[in-house]
Amino acid sequence: MEAVDESSSLITDVVEQVSIGEQMGASEIKHAYHDHNLTLTFSGGEIKDESQCDGCMRPISTPFYSCEQCQFFLHKLCAELPRGADVNIMDLATSATKMIVKATE
Repeated sequence: MEAVDESSSLITDVVEQVSIGEQMGASEIKHAYHDHNLTLTFSGGEIKDESQCDGCMRPISTPFYSCEQCQFFLHKLCAELPRGADVNIMDLATSATKMIVKATE
């Protein structure tokens, strides 16, 4: 798990961190695109309903951040995009899908 550089990321605050080995990662964040805190989920595979990432609009799968108060989801990759990134949404979706498939192999 990588540390998040809040100064260049759409993550505006790290509320809670977890330690995995010697690295720290954000387990609960505040994000520029949502008013509530978002919690990281690593297990569970794909959500059983039709939920999709509110960033890339692809089906949600782990790892992802979600809001416990409403139905808002972001893939971890989408949540950590840099501020002002000129990102083609289809390129992002393709990259996210490749990473998700690789992680589940």
